Amino acid sequence: MYRLKTVLNQGSLFKKVWAHHESEKKLVENWEEILGKLALEVRFGFIKEGVLHVEVNNPMWVTEIDYYKKHILDKVNSILGKKIIKELKIKKELKKSKEIPVQKVEKSNEDLETLIRKDIESKRKKGWILCSKCEKVYTNKGLCTFCSLMGI
Repeated sequence: MYRLKTVLNQGSLFKKVWAHHESEKKLVENWEEILGKLALEVRFGFIKEGVLHVEVNNPMWVTEIDYYKKHILDKVNSILGKKIIKELKIKKELKKSKEIPVQKVEKSNEDLETLIRKDIESKRKKGWILCSKCEKVYTNKGLCTFCSLMGI
């Protein structure tokens, strides 16, 4: 009588399924190395017919990932040891959000620039500073959220 493993190893379907499983396992294990801090925002989905499917919660990341698509594919194929992945598909997964209470907003006679200046002054009084990297966004942490996630 033959051992089950011996019989299965002879079948090409088993070899394909096993290779596919190993590829996915390698990517999951190296996900942070592939995406850096973006790995916090992008989840591995699956591989199907040479296409790597990933999921994001925020549509902002779709554009960012699309911009780095070639770099990501090169890194993925480098980790896999051969060019298995030819395309990257990004799915925006809807996440149920907490209901935000509606606040009544009073109409202001002030123009937008004045309102922005007041907001900036209020943040300065609270000790907020410009992001130390991009110097565009006020933050109370030193780095704005975007710069910290991008590892800039």
